[in-house]
Amino acid sequence: MFPGKPGVTDGRRMTPGEPDPEKAIGFIQNCISKRLRRELPAISSGRMHPEEERQNGLSDEQETGNPSGGGKSTVGTEQGNAGGKGIEILPGSKKQAGKSAAAIPLTEPHIFPDGEKYQGGWKNGRKHGWGTSNYPDGRRYTGEFHEGLRHGRGIMTYRGGAKYAGEWKAGKKHGHGNGLYADGSTFAGQWKDGREDGQGIYTWPNGQKYVGEWKDGMQHGFGIMTSPQGQKYEGEWKYGRENGQGTFTFADGTRYVGEFKDGKQHGYGVEVRPGDEVRVGYWSDDRYIGKEKSKESGGES
Repeated sequence: MFPGKPGVTDGRRMTPGEPDPEKAIGFIQNCISKRLRRELPAISSGRMHPEEERQNGLSDEQETGNPSGGGKSTVGTEQGNAGGKGIEILPGSKKQAGKSAAAIPLTEPHIFPDGEKYQGGWKNGRKHGWGTSNYPDGRRYTGEFHEGLRHGRGIMTYRGGAKYAGEWKAGKKHGHGNGLYADGSTFAGQWKDGREDGQGIYTWPNGQKYVGEWKDGMQHGFGIMTSPQGQKYEGEWKYGRENGQGTFTFADGTRYVGEFKDGKQHGYGVEVRPGDEVRVGYWSDDRYIGKEKSKESGGES
């Protein structure tokens, strides 16, 4: 229903028949409102299709990519094992130049073979504690490390202007965080394994906004999408599209309450147009087909 948007588990089906339209609308909206209050706690200020995200500065490819460019990083690089030339301060000793060892350098930076430049804490030859890494591809991370991996709280900035500030786990965005994308979009909410997952708010530069549940970087579960033109969808989503039960309000005031499939009105529903014109029945791919199912929509005529 929303052009260019990224969507709900299969919803409860409405009982076929011809109920009073206003009662049907009231009942469904009441169920939706109750679920909204139950499942959407307040979130500090939400997403695009995965293919759009890759071009917008915070993709998993960039997150785990080899800092020197081309392909995934090696385990040694991701864990930050110290190697090559460097200057470090051993506890209770003077500065020593040469190959890295288990130490806690707090002053001079260490340059890894792939070009990553790190300055911060060490433990057993790995980045550990607070530190800053500058990568050859333009990324810069400042925050906590644990046994060589970004872990805890930290900020990552990207060459294209994208930025993430929040929690990390085992080298990936994980927990609560705020993302700023290269095109000006923002996401605030929960992350898991480098992707939006849980509750969150995604806001597009044009003012379009989604508030609700996410899974694997896509709208999934219950959520609300609004547009600057006055359109609004409130209901269930599945892998980035409206799927299941929901309510869609059009810019002209027309309101549809019922079933959706892959972002379109599909199944049983009630539509109320301005002037109280009411249609009750079945839809297929956004098209009203009548009060009874047809073979086209998967039912009997």
